[in-house]
Amino acid sequence: MASSSSRNRRSVFRSGKVGAGVVVLIVLVCLGVVGGSTWLAKRSQQLAEDAVVQAREAAAKAQADAESKARESLKLADQAQPPSDPVPTTLDQAKAPQPSAGAIDTAAIRFGTRTTPRKSDVVRIATYNVANLFDDNDDPTLQDRYEDMNTTKPKEELEGIVDAIRAIDADVLVLEEIESVAVLGWFRDTYLSGMGYTEAISIDAGDPRGIEQGVLSRFPLAEPMVWPRMALQGKHPAGADAPEGEPITFHRSPFRVDVIVPAGARGNPRDYDFTIFAIHAKSGRNSGYWREAEAIGTTKLIHTAMSDDPGRNVVVLGDFNAVQTDASFQTFISSGLIDLFADRRPDDPATTTHESGRSIDHVLVNAAMMPEVIRDSRFVFGTPARPKGVDYRTYPAPKGYASDHYPVVVDIRPLEGGATPTTPQNQGRKPVDPAAK
Repeated sequence: MASSSSRNRRSVFRSGKVGAGVVVLIVLVCLGVVGGSTWLAKRSQQLAEDAVVQAREAAAKAQADAESKARESLKLADQAQPPSDPVPTTLDQAKAPQPSAGAIDTAAIRFGTRTTPRKSDVVRIATYNVANLFDDNDDPTLQDRYEDMNTTKPKEELEGIVDAIRAIDADVLVLEEIESVAVLGWFRDTYLSGMGYTEAISIDAGDPRGIEQGVLSRFPLAEPMVWPRMALQGKHPAGADAPEGEPITFHRSPFRVDVIVPAGARGNPRDYDFTIFAIHAKSGRNSGYWREAEAIGTTKLIHTAMSDDPGRNVVVLGDFNAVQTDASFQTFISSGLIDLFADRRPDDPATTTHESGRSIDHVLVNAAMMPEVIRDSRFVFGTPARPKGVDYRTYPAPKGYASDHYPVVVDIRPLEGGATPTTPQNQGRKPVDPAAK
């Protein structure tokens, strides 16, 4: 039997062996952790460097693709009058392409048409967003971010607008983005003398920037009306262009006015009347909900006008800031209005209405007015535009530039049921019944 001292020595010996083993194990683990950490750090650094290289390669490819697409876009020319000069391909933001000879740079006309035939017995109606038609007089009510002295329309752009207006020769011209009726009258008297625009009318639409819709007409105008800051459905959500939770109102009120084409003015035996609703919807990518609210409010006003006079002819036109598939535009179609460009292709440059390549300016009519529409007369009038993909803030405008929008035009025959419709289609693909009147 072992003695007590022997057992104690063996116990001490075993404990010493275990203790030493634990220490060795801890040292090995620590060394492994350190080594692993070093390997992970090196691996992470390598991955980060690889990611930087890949990002640079992707950015370079994206830039090359963008420039390639931009050059392709420059190949689009006017559909009826192709440019004879070579199309410039530079995307240098510091210098513009050299313009061709003449009053305008025809090589820069990427959208629309330059053909404007018309007959003597028609009334030509057009809408045109003229982009900040401000004069050089200071409006003391517009200050700080809305100071109007910074938005005076350059003389070169005024001349471009005049060239377009004289070319389309509309009898009734609806303009968006004008400063006031005083500026509209000044513009008419200074630049449009001899065109016969005896009527010039505009009313404050409630826009904080001071822009509104106006009408120039060769025929008498009556019953002008606006609804500035009229309450609409809903409240502003978070992240919008207005304080969250505030009630939605018209950003710019629609402008309603009646046009009277006197008997004999276009061979019509009797007076022919129609009502205009001039639209300039809220802009901005985050304002789709706002445009929908404006569309709902506007269609209610239109239906009120038609219920007061069931046979009333109505045309709704202007800058909708929406393409045909947008919910706000579809609100107008669902209300029974007819899109005169319903068959346009989204990628058709001949019917594109904005420099961005979108079609956001529209002309709609109600069923009562549809029989008077001359379907084949509709067109978008092209003016010079910057190349696709450049920054409009730094890239100079081409010669003859007028606006980032283009005039949209249609002719009507001012006689009830006077046009011979070719079974036009509305957005719902249902034939319009000419007998609906």
